[in-house]
Amino acid sequence: MQRNLVLWGALNVTIYATTDVYHAELVTKANYEKLQACFPHLQAAQAGQAWYLNRAAMSHVATYDNPQQMQREIEAASVNGWIVAGQSSVGGHVSARKVIAGGILLGGVGAFAGAGRSKDTITVTFARHPQWHP
Repeated sequence: MQRNLVLWGALNVTIYATTDVYHAELVTKANYEKLQACFPHLQAAQAGQAWYLNRAAMSHVATYDNPQQMQREIEAASVNGWIVAGQSSVGGHVSARKVIAGGILLGGVGAFAGAGRSKDTITVTFARHPQWHP
């Protein structure tokens, strides 16, 4: 179950069932608490976060520039029935503009000072485990 906060304390709620997805807009906090009481086993997640809690999804692609964040999400996803189906890495690049600007401003040494690399990125493709059932 995912929820979005909207104006005046109401929530938009999305429930992922085995066969369908249900949406309820502008649910009051009191009614949301009643819904949670009726279905205590449902996991609540803020929309836009915790993609691995989406029980209807079968695949997901994520891009990381922080290896620690990637490792945390891989571990959390594996607990929720996901496996890593593929992974690729793209190295950062040296910006020619920064090299030229550093060289113009500070001479030869400035070219090295201006030559910064952008961060490496890692793209991970996740898929549901073959024996996974919602």
